Amino acid sequence: MRRLVATAAVLAAAAVAVPVVGAGDRPSTKPAPPTRVVPLLRLKATPPAILIPRRHDNHSRSGLAGWVRHEGKWFVWYAPGAGWHDVQSVGGIDLASADGTRGVSFGFSGWPTPLTFDDVVNYWRKTMTAGVVRRIRIDPAGPVTQQGAIFKRIFDWSGFRTDLRQNVRGVLTVHVYRDETQQIFGFDAYTRIGPAAGYDRLDPTLQRVQSLIIYKPHEPPCIRHDPACEPKKKK
Repeated sequence: MRRLVATAAVLAAAAVAVPVVGAGDRPSTKPAPPTRVVPLLRLKATPPAILIPRRHDNHSRSGLAGWVRHEGKWFVWYAPGAGWHDVQSVGGIDLASADGTRGVSFGFSGWPTPLTFDDVVNYWRKTMTAGVVRRIRIDPAGPVTQQGAIFKRIFDWSGFRTDLRQNVRGVLTVHVYRDETQQIFGFDAYTRIGPAAGYDRLDPTLQRVQSLIIYKPHEPPCIRHDPACEPKKKK
């Protein structure tokens, strides 16, 4: 199977019980899986603690008979069967089915300035077209919902995968975090993708995969050089 073209990060989402996009660690020396579709976004700022999803994996989730649990350095995730694989980093994860036709991605990032949904969607579009997806069409967005400083919007989208010569559909869920008082800003996004033919049948499973992405660290990671975050060095 031909290797997909991807940049150095993954797009996705989360903030306080709701999902945000991130960038990666140092590039891996291992070759990327041939099914990686969604490129990672570059990290623009250290993610504030409030933007880090804090979920607990109790190892016994109901309704998961036949599902396979995976655990990496940064994320725990569940697949609906064998063959699914991941590429993950400190700020995001790409999940892909064995045949590479279906995928779910997640990531998060703080941002130095306030963002709008248009900002995030335009950034997402540029990142996707830098990979193997073309002819992206985004349908009219659903309503904006709010939970505190977190604003959520869901977008249906369609496009064409150049590697598989296949029409695809998907769902993009964006959360924008905007706390003007504390001057804390950021965003997250989940991306689901699958063949356009029969996508309505596939999406409930992809949505379940999305809901079972669990961020492992109990505390937010130190990204880049943040004196307030770095542990004190022994003298």
